[in-house]
Amino acid sequence: MTGAAPIASPQFPGWLSGANTGFGSGPETFGAGNPGFGTSPYGTQNFQSPAFPSSAYPAGSPNTLFPGGLFSGGSFSGASSGAYNPVRKFQGPRVRYGWLSDGNGGDDVQMHDIDTSLVFAWPNFLQSGQPLYVVPSFGLHLIDGPDGSTGADLPPQLYDFFVDSGWQSDPTQLIGADLGLRVGVFNDLENTSSDGVRILGKAIATFRLTPYSTVKAGVVYLDRNRVKLLPAGGLLYQPTPLTRYDISFPQPKLSQYFTTLGTQDVWGYLGADYGGGSWAIQRADGRKNNIDINDIRVLLGLEWGRSDLIRTGRHTGFAEVGYVFAREVLYEQNREDDIEPGSTFMLRLGFGY
Repeated sequence: MTGAAPIASPQFPGWLSGANTGFGSGPETFGAGNPGFGTSPYGTQNFQSPAFPSSAYPAGSPNTLFPGGLFSGGSFSGASSGAYNPVRKFQGPRVRYGWLSDGNGGDDVQMHDIDTSLVFAWPNFLQSGQPLYVVPSFGLHLIDGPDGSTGADLPPQLYDFFVDSGWQSDPTQLIGADLGLRVGVFNDLENTSSDGVRILGKAIATFRLTPYSTVKAGVVYLDRNRVKLLPAGGLLYQPTPLTRYDISFPQPKLSQYFTTLGTQDVWGYLGADYGGGSWAIQRADGRKNNIDINDIRVLLGLEWGRSDLIRTGRHTGFAEVGYVFAREVLYEQNREDDIEPGSTFMLRLGFGY
């Protein structure tokens, strides 16, 4: 779902990956989606920009707290040489499709989520040596359910019109920041009141502990009716060029290199995502309302991309399956109509994320 997710990582999943959270799956996924920001709570949806070559923007000394690492063995900085074109303003389009299957109960809801966007970069933003990303996006959600006998009802379509922006400081520095903002309108085209205007964001501080580990801490602002703010943070650990463990809430992702096909490296991953979003709607009887659609997703997938890009978290495409649970549809008014659809499975495919 996309509605407002997941501020994201270099693959620009929308910063949170996905639905309006983006955390990987919904509209709010800020960033680089899964979300993304995302897909994409944000989402989810992680707007981590690719690193610039260190030769072009020399890092200070030292650029980690423990340059030799905390443990024995080699190190991997995660900063790739030539992974990003620092002068290209148009980075390309993105498109993603997701499907949540229906169940057998009257409360169950089936969804088809389609979102697309164009990624632009403002190189060397404010002389920082890093780009500002601006991502105009559109999302469509096709809904089947719930059964009218439950007292709940949802419109057959929900829409997202929003612009993501994201900036990350030089990842080779000791202390940095990862910032994202999403501004948009999320509604069913029937309830066009200002209730559909939402602002989402993230602010995460980064601390480069060793050449291959970075600690992150901050917040993600979802602007949903019931959940406004989530803590965010954790550890990004890259012990080798072929392993990437992003052990972070609310969108953890453990990735491992599998093989190379032609010019594309193929990685496998296990992740999780806080999906869903928030929309202004008109109910079947004509009443105006706002809804939150929330869920938690556990994901297993494959992603592929150029070797120098995918090692920094930016991929060309992905395909994943997931288990979706803790689902809920929450009304801002008429809370007696809130429902909890049953757990289900999902499929999702994306290009440019």
